Amino acid sequence: MSIHPNAQCLSTTREFIIVGQDTGVGYSLWEVAPAPLDPTKRAVALEEMEYDAYDAEGSVHTEVAPSARVAVDQLVAALRERSGLDSYGLTPDSQLDSYLGGAPAPATEPYGRAYSRAATPDTTYRVKASSVPGRSGLNVDGLPLRRFPHETRDRVRAAIANSRLDWPAANILVNLSPEDIHVTSDSGVGASGLDLPIAVTLLTATGYLSSSSLVGVTLIGELGLGGELRASSSLESSMTTASASGATAAIVPSNTVPSVNGLRIITAASLTEALELLATHRHHPEGCTHCGDEAPAHVPCTPQAFCPSCRG
Repeated sequence: MSIHPNAQCLSTTREFIIVGQDTGVGYSLWEVAPAPLDPTKRAVALEEMEYDAYDAEGSVHTEVAPSARVAVDQLVAALRERSGLDSYGLTPDSQLDSYLGGAPAPATEPYGRAYSRAATPDTTYRVKASSVPGRSGLNVDGLPLRRFPHETRDRVRAAIANSRLDWPAANILVNLSPEDIHVTSDSGVGASGLDLPIAVTLLTATGYLSSSSLVGVTLIGELGLGGELRASSSLESSMTTASASGATAAIVPSNTVPSVNGLRIITAASLTEALELLATHRHHPEGCTHCGDEAPAHVPCTPQAFCPSCRG
């Protein structure tokens, strides 16, 4: 695997990340995408893509070039010279959409990472979302109910699209990890309540919210295809589990919600309303979590625009 240092690009060039497999007689291209300009986001993207490529017996390379096509051609030329084969080139199974399209990177790059907390009746979860360069897609790992993971992905994607939110132009990876190390097998009861934290966390990873907006709150709720939040019959048990784990605030569907000792309950009717609650920090009982109690009065954050202090 060859990872070149991040070069100082000219105005007409930039760094591209290339993922594929050197077969010895040709190169099987899996994906090519612009590398994030931010050094931290670039490191995250490379880490995630190298991990996935290694599992598939592939490798990750970077090239500085004016377009994705030129970047891949540069890599193939170097591999051709190393192989000593004049016939060395892209293999027939190569994925050429990004190679042929050569679309420029978006002005605001949706590459990043975010974390949130969620709960089912069995345990609380740490939800991690990473947004990396690549073909637009969503993969969710660690769902307690493993038989129908596509149903969760479909509900989340439909809820985001039907809430008139742009689907991020990136490859999104979501992982759920139980916080209780003694839980070895979740029953799957209440697993649909993980829809809301999955949607919110992936949107935060792509820059829709500040990552600080997710601090101090547990998210519970099933998403309808139109973006509405729905409560399951196990909602109270999930809230009790969250409280027992030390959670102090939770955003839940706005159906009839029972009180739970020690848990500050905030209700939302839809995905967009939950995002607004998080963006304006209304899940924090005292002031703006970014600005502090001494901050002067200012226009509150919205999902589309942060306040001046938060932007700074």
